[in-house]
Amino acid sequence: MLAPKQRSNFALSSCLILVWLFSSCHSLSRLSNQLIPEEIHTLKINDAKQTVFVQIKSDSIYAFKKNNTSIESTSFSLLDPLVFPPFTSNKNTYSALFYRYSLDLDAVTIPIKMRYSKDIPMQMNANINGAIYLGLRRDRYKINYELSPIHIYNRSKKHFGLSVGIFSGIGNTLVSPSNTNSQVFTEYDGVIWSKGIATMFAMNNTTIGCAFGFDQLLGPHHNDWIYQNKSYLGLMLGLNIN
Repeated sequence: MLAPKQRSNFALSSCLILVWLFSSCHSLSRLSNQLIPEEIHTLKINDAKQTVFVQIKSDSIYAFKKNNTSIESTSFSLLDPLVFPPFTSNKNTYSALFYRYSLDLDAVTIPIKMRYSKDIPMQMNANINGAIYLGLRRDRYKINYELSPIHIYNRSKKHFGLSVGIFSGIGNTLVSPSNTNSQVFTEYDGVIWSKGIATMFAMNNTTIGCAFGFDQLLGPHHNDWIYQNKSYLGLMLGLNIN
């Protein structure tokens, strides 16, 4: 059973998750409406790869091919772009795979942490915290055309992203007699510095991550805290900044 302070922290963490869900709705909706970021991608069709610049016009995806006749490495031809309309009657419309690599900068929170210590049973903590995450990300967009009952081929998009990186931030934790080997006689909320590595997964409009981190208690009882610089596993939620 959770102690009063732990129940309070759990409630606050639940509120954080709700705030994250609601505040991300506009961002996720914007990304969904963009279909694919208007950036340079690698396009793969039938095992053939080429570098293209993607632009969205009237809900159609335009892929401008790299201009191999130009001495500029980032020059793209405006002639004969590949077009992926939202719907078509042409059954021979091809499927395609777009993917790109980018730097991933996120504001993240870890609402749930699993801690282990030989002194007390395994704990699942819910505390307020925030951090900055920096990683290398790969996004993959699969474009298909599916036949509808009215014999129109409708475009569908599937997105999957994977990011691996590091994070650092601050938060709070319950400091009590049980997690300080009875060196503290009253409970209080301590400030922690959290850091570690994480993997973020994105599928369509859902983003979630797994963190492997270490916490350092800042204060007079840091040497007594049994989780000082001990590893934990955490559930990570993030909002993209860049």
